[in-house]
Amino acid sequence: MPAYRQPICHARYSISSQRWKAALLATTAFCGFAIVIPAPLLAQSTAQSNAGQYSFNIAPQSLSSAMIAFQSITGMSVLADSSVPQNVKSPGVSGSRTAESALAQMLSGTGLSYSISANTARIINPATDSSAATVDGAIALDTIDVSGGGSSARSEAAEAPYVSPGSTAYVSAEQINRVAPVSPGDMFREVPGVSIANSRAGNKIDVNIRGMQGMSRVNTMVDGAMQQSSAYKGYDGHDSRAYVDPEMIADIMIDKGPSSGPHGAGAIGGSVNMRTLNAGDIVKDGQSYGIRLRGSGGGNMIEERSTTRTLSTIGRKNFDVGANKSGSVAAATIQDRYEAVIAASYRHQGNYFAGTNGPRSITYMCCGTRLRPTTIPLSVYTPGSQVFNTFQDTSSLLGKLKLKFDDNQSFEVGVNHYESTYGEVNPNAIAFINRPQKYAASHVQADTYTARYAWTPGSNDLVDLRANLWASDVASVLNSVGVDVDSFTWGGELYNTSRFALLKGLAITYGGQTFTEDASAHNNTTSVVNDESNLSGVRTMHSLFSNAKLDVTDWLTLHGGVRYDRYSAEEGGANPSARKSDSRINPTAAITVTPIKGVQLFTQYAEGWKPPSIRELYVRNNGIQPNPNLRPETAQNWEYGVNLSRDGLLQDDDRLRVKFAYFDNSYQDYIIRSSVRGIYRYDNIPEATFKGIEVSGSYDIGWFFTSGSYNYYTEVEYCFTASAACAAVTGTTDYNSSYVPPKYTGSVTAGTRLFDEKLTLGVRMNVAGARAVPRAAGAQVTLPSEWLPFTTFDVFGGYVLNENAKFDFSVENLKDRYYVDPLSIGLAAPGRTGRATVTVQF
Repeated sequence: MPAYRQPICHARYSISSQRWKAALLATTAFCGFAIVIPAPLLAQSTAQSNAGQYSFNIAPQSLSSAMIAFQSITGMSVLADSSVPQNVKSPGVSGSRTAESALAQMLSGTGLSYSISANTARIINPATDSSAATVDGAIALDTIDVSGGGSSARSEAAEAPYVSPGSTAYVSAEQINRVAPVSPGDMFREVPGVSIANSRAGNKIDVNIRGMQGMSRVNTMVDGAMQQSSAYKGYDGHDSRAYVDPEMIADIMIDKGPSSGPHGAGAIGGSVNMRTLNAGDIVKDGQSYGIRLRGSGGGNMIEERSTTRTLSTIGRKNFDVGANKSGSVAAATIQDRYEAVIAASYRHQGNYFAGTNGPRSITYMCCGTRLRPTTIPLSVYTPGSQVFNTFQDTSSLLGKLKLKFDDNQSFEVGVNHYESTYGEVNPNAIAFINRPQKYAASHVQADTYTARYAWTPGSNDLVDLRANLWASDVASVLNSVGVDVDSFTWGGELYNTSRFALLKGLAITYGGQTFTEDASAHNNTTSVVNDESNLSGVRTMHSLFSNAKLDVTDWLTLHGGVRYDRYSAEEGGANPSARKSDSRINPTAAITVTPIKGVQLFTQYAEGWKPPSIRELYVRNNGIQPNPNLRPETAQNWEYGVNLSRDGLLQDDDRLRVKFAYFDNSYQDYIIRSSVRGIYRYDNIPEATFKGIEVSGSYDIGWFFTSGSYNYYTEVEYCFTASAACAAVTGTTDYNSSYVPPKYTGSVTAGTRLFDEKLTLGVRMNVAGARAVPRAAGAQVTLPSEWLPFTTFDVFGGYVLNENAKFDFSVENLKDRYYVDPLSIGLAAPGRTGRATVTVQF
């Protein structure tokens, strides 16, 4: 029940001097504007929301969940004394009421009381507040402020997918750590419709959302800062890379498809925001200081030793002790006027061993002008062998400071430093050389800087201001493909939410977003493939957006939004091509119907717009040239679905959450690589279509819990010319062949909590199908991204040793399955991998 205040103003700037100065200057101007501009809005104050009427439909449930729903409806902050019991049930509330009347009803029979001051409600335990002092009509409590990181914030984020029209997803730290990730992409395994491409090739994250991947189609962020660089991979095309250590991640929010919100500019596939640790993730409820120590070790890995270029396959032997380990330390404090957190992590992994059980070869339709069955090894790494170039040494540093000027204003700054030396396989070698290859280690440094300002005056419902500035600087040396990549991206968001008491249930969010990408790539001295590695350019996007939510009745809610996007791009180098620019208006609309408590039916329509990326615009070499007529991609997406949210279904303290959605996504002017008279270039095709169904849900009854997700594509088609029929195949020269998702993916988790929930035991099943569509006949200049359907099982468990210490264990791929991950080029996945973790937090 503690108040959730989303942090504001992100400022991120590069450490290179010229970029740092420019970003710092912009930060000063932006934050100054953010602080000054709201002043005139104060004159527009209307009646406080707790004096107006709201439409409530909150079912009986735990008090913490009920308060989250109350906050969402009224926009008020809710604070709770640390003495308020955690297992309190609320009877709920329904109908049109004032905020105070609803709060009284929600607390009836609980033995708790409340007070309201301005736009803040305080929950009081009369049995423990006899010594509390009265201040301005409220009880002065030792409140738990969990801005952006405490249990209330996490609960609200976890609930969001099941109360929202359209599809979002949330991944908690508990989900991430149940089965310790071998690769960063493992964090997304339970998310329907989301895959990580080539997740074992390097320690990057390249997100695919419902078939949309690469070339800036998905906005991948760390703490709200866009972090993605594009690299050439030979015949496998290109990827978009983001870098994080799972040890530093507190949770992940995913939006699927276009958005009229603050992070939606140019991202027609959706967005992913990986939030790093905040003070509220380290400091326990009711305390002011906290420290977390975590150490982990596992097996199935061996130290990188060989110095030869071409390697024979080495079978699995005893793994090296210490070749699979990680650890972190974090310290934080939460005070009345400030919060701070510092953290450091280290991860060392050797080369892993592939599984032993499963088919060794794959047959698919290939190649030339006529398709014919072709059988090849599933991977050059045979069952049980050492998978070379999968090692890493990674370190991260994190620091955040949040200043709370009063109950209504905060300013937060943060810095995240990531550095890794790691192995990566050249996809060309996997496809065309029948023996494993060793490459010199690659290296990446990624620095993220953020600044956030938040202002929510309790006396004025028209003002709920957020101002963010951020920057990310990524420098990579990719020795497996002989390319150096540098990317500096900076930008910000300024937006406000106004809530209107006279029009009950009306809230409007409006503002702007801007960012600039400065990217370059060039061959280095160890170049292996470099046909399309050279590029240099700058791309800028400016966006204005607005979205509104109106509760028409208790059972009908309308949503509407509009976004204006404009981009400009300019090539670097001595002889740049012409400057490019364009703009578009993109609408969104949704309807939510609640026929009975806890059941929502929704329909959503959203349009989106993605300008060509720097690589699509400006990559050039002897074999590929820029296309001066390249147009932006546009999206027209429909979605229909049902949300089910019920507490107390079988017994008082159980929770059921289910989401079902059907999506019909159409992308006009979809960009592919084509060949014109022997010269490659990026070109538009009329359309690409992705249709399918998704379902996700969870049930928790305390001693037993289960969750699951499933995605299935009913149609994937590409329309290569306006005159020809659309076809369920990819293009002959199109790198996007590597972006085709599996026909289906799914995950089911089930577990139990025993001995007063001190012991947790569980199992997870993962399934994936083959490619949704094959490559076209004549596809000889792209690599076949092929894999076989598979099913794997993981087990996990944990035991609470005492109030400060916990022991966890997991075994990934319990049956030692030999398989290749979806969207991967012949790189065998890890075999059976055990891991044990000890966490001490006090």
